[in-house]
Amino acid sequence: MWKSLKNLFAGGGGGDVPPPDEKAETSSAAPSRDASSGATSAPDLTACYAELGLAEGADMGAVRRAWKEGLKRVHMDHYSDDPDTRRRAQDKARRLNGAYRALQAALA
Repeated sequence: MWKSLKNLFAGGGGGDVPPPDEKAETSSAAPSRDASSGATSAPDLTACYAELGLAEGADMGAVRRAWKEGLKRVHMDHYSDDPDTRRRAQDKARRLNGAYRALQAALA
C-alpha cells in the first residue's frame, strides 16, 4: 500500500493529486527576514493560496481543509523507503505549514 503512494510523486495513480515540487522554492510562503534590520516582512498571500491550491480570497475553512488534505498526501511516513522522496515530502509539508500559518495570521 505505501509503495503505491510513491506514485503520487511519480505522477502515476494519483488522479488529480499534483506531485510535490521537485526543488525547494527559494521564495517560501512563510515570512522572510530582512537581513539588515532583522524585521519580518509580510508573506505574499497570493503565494500562500497557490501553495495550498486555492483561489485567492478563500475563507479560513477552505484554507484549513486544503492544508489538512495536502499534509495527508505528502506525509513523510508514506515515503519511508526512499530518502529522496521522503525529503521532498518533508519540504512540501514545510511549505504547506508555512502557507497555512501565514494565512491563519492574515485571516484572523
